[in-house]
Amino acid sequence: MDEARAEAQGQVVKFPKYTAEQATRSHVYKEAEDMKQFVVALREAGLPE
Repeated sequence: MDEARAEAQGQVVKFPKYTAEQATRSHVYKEAEDMKQFVVALREAGLPE
C-alpha cells in the first residue's frame, strides 16, 4: 500500500486536479462492481475524490 500511496501522491503533484473520478474515464470495466472497487482503491491510496 505504501507504493500505491507514493504513486498517487506523485500523480497529485504532477496533476493537482486529477481525481479518482477522472481516473474512471480512462479505465473501463465490464462490471460496475469492479469499477467501484477500483475507485475505492484509488481513494485509499490517497487520490482525491
